Parts: sequence; structure tokens; C-alpha cells
Amino acid sequence: MADPLVCAAAACMLAVLPPVEFDNYKGLLSITVAKSKEELRILCNNTVAQNPLGLGCAWKNKPITGSCWIIRAPDKDIIEAGYTVRLVIRHESGHCLGWPGSHPGSRVPTAADR
Repeated sequence: MADPLVCAAAACMLAVLPPVEFDNYKGLLSITVAKSKEELRILCNNTVAQNPLGLGCAWKNKPITGSCWIIRAPDKDIIEAGYTVRLVIRHESGHCLGWPGSHPGSRVPTAADR
């Protein structure tokens, strides 16, 4: 497996994108922006504490409504971590499609992905 941390031009980026097969969510999607890191931790039921970035989580409701709920960090926290809102949503949408939390096959974003 490739090193999940890639550094280039003084910036490091984790391999945060899901594999291609989990990178095209088309179902109903609700997105909540947490007001703070503490609210994110509470809404995500502490799952963000297990993640090195801790920028969001996803809850699948497919058996009931065919939808998924993403909770993400505030824009400023995402930007301070060196990511974009778009990357966080793509990452969490991968979980909506069943990408496991162990993140097998994760990909490093290219400039076009950001």
C-alpha cells in the first residue's frame, strides 16, 4: 500500500479520496455544518476522534430513506487543515456508498480534485 501521507511544495496531504468505485454518490444527501470542533465531535458520536483529520462523518440511512447525512467541520477548520469543503464532502460521500472506515484504497487528491 502506498504511503497515505504525501508531501509536496511544503504542503502535506493525506490520501483522503475514496477509491473510484466509492466516489460518485448520487442519492439524497443532507449536509450539516457543525458550529465548532466540539459540536462536530458530539454530532459524529466521537468517530472524528479516531480520524487523524477529524473533519467530518457520514451516517447512512439507505435501508429507511435511501439517503445519507454528512456532518462536517466549519469551513475555517477544513481550510486550516489544508483541505477544501469539496474534498471533505467527497470523502464522506464515499462512506455513504459503503467505503469502510479503515479507508482501503484511499487516493491522494490531485490539484484538479481540490
